[in-house]
Amino acid sequence: MYKNLFWVALGTFAIGTEGFVIAGVLDEMSRDLGVSPSMAGHLVTAYALIYALSAPVMATLTAPWQRQTVMRWAMALFVLGNVAAALAPGFAGLLAARLILGLSAGTFTPAAAAWAGAAVTQERRGRALAFVMAGVAVSTAIGVPIGAQIGHAFGWRATFVLVAVLSLVALLGLFRPRPAQPAVPAASIAQRLAWLRTPPIAYALVVTWLTFTGCYCVYTYLSPLMHAIAGPLLADNLPLVLAVFGAAAVVGSLTGGHLSDRFGARLVIQRALLLITLIYAALGALATGPTWSVNFSATAAVLLMVLWGLVGWQLPAAQQLNLMQIAPQAAPIVLSLQGSVLYLGVSTGAFIGSLTLGFGSPTLLGWIGAGCELLALLVWVAHNPRPLAAPAKSL
Repeated sequence: MYKNLFWVALGTFAIGTEGFVIAGVLDEMSRDLGVSPSMAGHLVTAYALIYALSAPVMATLTAPWQRQTVMRWAMALFVLGNVAAALAPGFAGLLAARLILGLSAGTFTPAAAAWAGAAVTQERRGRALAFVMAGVAVSTAIGVPIGAQIGHAFGWRATFVLVAVLSLVALLGLFRPRPAQPAVPAASIAQRLAWLRTPPIAYALVVTWLTFTGCYCVYTYLSPLMHAIAGPLLADNLPLVLAVFGAAAVVGSLTGGHLSDRFGARLVIQRALLLITLIYAALGALATGPTWSVNFSATAAVLLMVLWGLVGWQLPAAQQLNLMQIAPQAAPIVLSLQGSVLYLGVSTGAFIGSLTLGFGSPTLLGWIGAGCELLALLVWVAHNPRPLAAPAKSL
């Protein structure tokens, strides 16, 4: 199973590295480009927003294609986008490159998830999805810290060169022979959006949106938050903090698939949302509470980052499996909607974090993230989704 999935996971690894590494080089980029950190954060907002908007459109346009063909073309565009980012003459050029990257990532990831889910038997889907999503988790453990360190040493442009090389390797691997899958019958945008009118899917996607809004409100501006908690002790060692977080995220991603297969995705999601709410609140308390010693604050923050990685990264695979169980007859469609809503949450979170920095303080980031996760938990408890039939074809 894993042999056929490896190059797909490497593609998500490259995409995850590019998407997450901005948090590690945000300060360098803002200084070099002559913009504020909150303005530089809009690079995350733009990337995520174009991902969210393009994913369902590209899923519709590429539906007649073989999924592996879609993955190859999308990864090729991702390589070019990273090259353009590395060569961007200023903020506007870099923003344009990030839009290309968002478009290619929004095309690749849903196709990769759908291909992985269809490549194995039903009882192994959770593990297959977890393995593909582990590419993103591993990127936080290896790709992001290395990319951040390279950015600190050689400039942020070198980070995009690194991702371009990773993407090229993944692209070459995607040309290796793998079992063919039948093309999915094309569905119009209206037919795809019709699934949003079915309450179980709509509420599940609201949970996804709120979850990642809270996550990226905190993660995008991790550097100023760590500085607020423990000063330069954490802020100057952010690549190490990201490495610890990423290692925990790998474990969380893999265990999330196994736990979902064994105990059910819904139980995994509910418990994870509760714990993440408490973790973000604890980060907020460290930043705004009593004046602790620097060593205590730094140690507590790192431990919370480990817990965040272990628990938070159980959610993506669990939610994907949950959606496939709700509407198995439309798995590619609901997974593309999941990807869109996830990145809409990323965009919303980065934007809210930018406003928090611009008009408030980084000490508030943890509390705002906790509020988003609490809302997600309340929606989940109130509207626990159930399997359902296809929506009416009148749309």
